[in-house]
Amino acid sequence: MEAGRIGGRGIEWEAVRTLLAHHTRTPMGRERAEGAEPHTDPVTIRTVLQETSQARRALAEAGAPPLDSLPDVRPALHRCRVPGSVLDGTELVQVAVLLEGVPRLAAYGRGVQPAAPRIADLTDGLPRLGDLATREEVMARYGRPLLVLYRLPARHLPTADAPWGDARFQPAQQ
Repeated sequence: MEAGRIGGRGIEWEAVRTLLAHHTRTPMGRERAEGAEPHTDPVTIRTVLQETSQARRALAEAGAPPLDSLPDVRPALHRCRVPGSVLDGTELVQVAVLLEGVPRLAAYGRGVQPAAPRIADLTDGLPRLGDLATREEVMARYGRPLLVLYRLPARHLPTADAPWGDARFQPAQQ
């Protein structure tokens, strides 16, 4: 089967991808839409159609998921994998915005669970961020967190094993 046409039915797959990409709300979604290929396996097709039906019900009942504010942090994450690399303030702000958006997205999934259990399952798989401090907690501890954090090597940023409460992230004793 040629990716440009679906089974001779005259449907231009490129037009379908373009239309789908036009309705995405994040750069990551746009890339997935632009690279989408038609499925040929009947079981996969049924599963994807069920997920699409659930997503449409979720949209009708709860509106769009809170994706608009989620920045694409993939380049920063890729770059900070290099030992000794440092994220700049703008990159840290983008990561913070993404992390702050995760609980809203998880709450959306819990809210649409009756109408869209598959969507709820997807959002339920998002990482829990309860061990990380809120922006308010960071401000209370440091006053100017970005001035402190943007100088830290990426390997010193909080992780699940060393959250904000870790001794490395406590204010220096005077």
